[in-house]
Amino acid sequence: MSRMELTALPLSPLHVGDGSEWTPEASKLEGDALIRFDRQAVTLGLAPAEARAFAAAVDRGDLGAAQRLLRDAVKRDQIRERVRVSAESRREVAEALAGKRRRGAINPFARGSQGPYLPGSAVKGALRTALLSAWVQPKLAHYQDWLSRQNIRGGRSGPASTRLQEQVLGALDRDPFRFIRVFDTALPVEHLRIERVVPHHRERSRAGDGKGMQMHFECLRPGIESAFTLVLDVQAERAVAAANLGAAKAPERPIGTRELLRAVNDFYRHRLQVERDRFFDQPWLTPLPEVEADGFPLLLRVGRFSHFESASVEGLRQGWQPQGKRSMTEGSTRAVVRQGDVTLPFGWLLLVPAGQEKRLAPLAGLTARRERAEPSSTTAAPGGRGRAAPLASSLAGRRGRVDEEPVEVERDEGAVLLVRFLNDGDLEEVQRDEFQPED
Repeated sequence: MSRMELTALPLSPLHVGDGSEWTPEASKLEGDALIRFDRQAVTLGLAPAEARAFAAAVDRGDLGAAQRLLRDAVKRDQIRERVRVSAESRREVAEALAGKRRRGAINPFARGSQGPYLPGSAVKGALRTALLSAWVQPKLAHYQDWLSRQNIRGGRSGPASTRLQEQVLGALDRDPFRFIRVFDTALPVEHLRIERVVPHHRERSRAGDGKGMQMHFECLRPGIESAFTLVLDVQAERAVAAANLGAAKAPERPIGTRELLRAVNDFYRHRLQVERDRFFDQPWLTPLPEVEADGFPLLLRVGRFSHFESASVEGLRQGWQPQGKRSMTEGSTRAVVRQGDVTLPFGWLLLVPAGQEKRLAPLAGLTARRERAEPSSTTAAPGGRGRAAPLASSLAGRRGRVDEEPVEVERDEGAVLLVRFLNDGDLEEVQRDEFQPED
C-alpha cells in the first residue's frame, strides 16, 4: 500500500462546482468581498419600520428596493461567509446587484457541510484519463480502426468511451482504479476568489474577448499561498496480490505507483506544452521543473474548463463543434482569467511529496506580471506559503491615489494591487496602472 501526502500548487485558477448558483438575492458587496447572508434570518430580523417598507416594496413589485433594504439590514451573525471578488468580476457583480444586469449569477466552488472542498473524484478522473491514454498507445492503430467503426454522430461518443475503457482497463468490477483512492480536500475560503471567465482566441484582439458575456466562477487562486495537501492512496500491492490469487473482482492489470506517475506526467506535460504553443503568445508560466527519479513534480489538470483535449485519449480524440457541425481534434478557444497583463487558463496543478515544497520554489512568482518573455526570477522561501515578491518593485505600504481618491497599498500582486481607500476604509483590487503614487 502506498499512501502519499502531496503538496499541490495551483499553477492557474481551478474550479470544481456542484451545479449550484449564487444569485443576487442573498448577497452584497463590501470592499473586495462578496458577503453571502441568510436571507430568511435577515427578513425575520427586520425592525417593524423596515418590515413594513420591505412588504410595501414587494407588494408594488419593486424587488430592487426590497433587496437593497435587506442588504442594508444585514447583521454580523446573519453573514454566512465572505468570498473575495476580483476587480474584473466586481464591476459586473455590482451592476447585477444594482439591477443593471440581467442575472449576475455566480458559480460557486463545491461545498460540503464544512465549506469548500476539492472532491477526490475530480482528481481520480484526471488520473484515469492519463492512464487510459498511456495504455492505448501501444495498440493505437487497433483502437483507431475500432473507433472508426463506432456509430458516433454529433459528438455523442459516451457509449464508445465506455466500451473503450472496458477494453483497456477492464470491466467495471475488474477496473484497477478500484484500488486507488483520492481523499476529498477541504479548502479555506480565504484561498478562493470569484473571477470573470472569458473566452480566449490567440488570433483575436483582446478587446473582443468575452464582450457582453457574464461568466463568474469561484476559483482556487494560483500561487504558493493557495497550496494544499492532497492524499493519494495507490493500493498496488493489494491489487497485485488479489490478481495473483485469482480473487473475484481483482484487476486484470494492476497499476503500480511509478507507472501511474509516469503516465500522468507524460500525458499532462504534453498537453500543457501543446496548449501554451497554440494559445499563448507570451508565457503565463515559467518552465516546469524536470521530472526526477521519484516521478515528481507531478503535473495534473483538474476541474471545469480543462477542455476536452485534457479529458480524452491521445490519438483517439474526437470533439464536436456545434457551430460548424463537425468533429475536431483540437479546440479553437480557451476559457481564461485575466490578471492584468497575464492570461491564465484553468485547472493546472503541480504536486510534490509533502515536506519537499522547496521543489516548487522556482514557480513561486507564477502570477507576477511578465515584462519580458523570459522566466521570472522571483522565488519563495523553501517550504514557505508566503506570497513571492512581484517582478516590479513592491508598492506595499505606499500611499497615492486611485480615481483621485487617497489610498494605501495593502498588498502588491504585480499587475494587481489591493488598496485601502483612506476616506472610508474600503478594500478593493485595482490594476497597477490605476494607482498614482505620491511623490
